[in-house]
Amino acid sequence: MRFGAVREGFRTVCRRLRCICGRFSCICEGFRDICGLIPKTGGLAVQEAMSYGLPIIVAKGDGTQDDLVREANGWQISSDDNDALVKTMRLALSDAGRLRTMGAESYRIVSEEINLEKMVEVLMKALNGLM
Repeated sequence: MRFGAVREGFRTVCRRLRCICGRFSCICEGFRDICGLIPKTGGLAVQEAMSYGLPIIVAKGDGTQDDLVREANGWQISSDDNDALVKTMRLALSDAGRLRTMGAESYRIVSEEINLEKMVEVLMKALNGLM
């Protein structure tokens, strides 16, 4: 995977977290229990991570994150704010039990509230209301 414009940001995060080799792969290895997504991957990527029962760290973007990421299952941070990312990752890693609870809540949200079945249900109600 090529990171292009965000490569330097990942290197900065690595340095601040004292990652020895300074590569994003080290972040992945150290933080594989948290989903942190590259900007512009959209709500589907967030929802897919949630379906694996992961807590989420997401940058504010198009508003999709407002429906998916809540205090109970993750963190929303400002985009282009490496300090906020580092702070949030440290906070997340400080309590493994909390991460498990947040991951379970992520799974609950996508299995019960925000999923394809619910979308079809709402669409069918709307269409039936027109007839």
